[in-house]
Amino acid sequence: MNLGSDFGPGVIQALHDKFVTQADESKTLAAAGMRIENTLEQLLKMFSVANRGTETYGATLAGLSNQVEGANGETLHEIMASVVAETQKMLRVNRKLGTELTQSSQQISKLREDLERVRTEASTDGLTGVANRKVFDNVMRDATARASETAGHLSLLMLDIDFFKQFNDTHGHQLGDQVLKLVARTIQSCVRPEDTVARYGGEEFGAILPGASRR
Repeated sequence: MNLGSDFGPGVIQALHDKFVTQADESKTLAAAGMRIENTLEQLLKMFSVANRGTETYGATLAGLSNQVEGANGETLHEIMASVVAETQKMLRVNRKLGTELTQSSQQISKLREDLERVRTEASTDGLTGVANRKVFDNVMRDATARASETAGHLSLLMLDIDFFKQFNDTHGHQLGDQVLKLVARTIQSCVRPEDTVARYGGEEFGAILPGASRR
């Protein structure tokens, strides 16, 4: 998006996708779901191949064992050669299965990392590291419903930084960002683990304190 470009439907849609919808999250989750399906399909195929190999190996050994009794030296040699050949074949199948299982495990670990990243990005304010507005709205709705059902206490703190625009204009946005981070850390350090601190917007912060009264 270039400065000075027309504020047309494309720009509006880009802003909507970035700040309002969960389009990027949905795409990442959809891609992760597809990769999970593919990985599971590969695992099922591998286990099917391994199972067939085991059944064939067992049937071959059973057939060869029936030939052992009464066999002469030459026949015994052929039987042992067949056992060795089938065993080597089974070992190759197992080695391939082990390699593919390792690869699948690595893919699943990568999927877990991707999903954790999406979850963090979806719930965290990128600048301050506290919860974002979306999380604030969801937690506030749930906490209000819970307090109403149980007749329990619920406190809400709304805070903003006075003269923040003037500070930004005087000292620059980079220093202003550091102030926002400091304020967020300070609020976070003053609440309980079960409380939710969020950046509500701009220089505004909220803290949801379930079970807390005014006293």
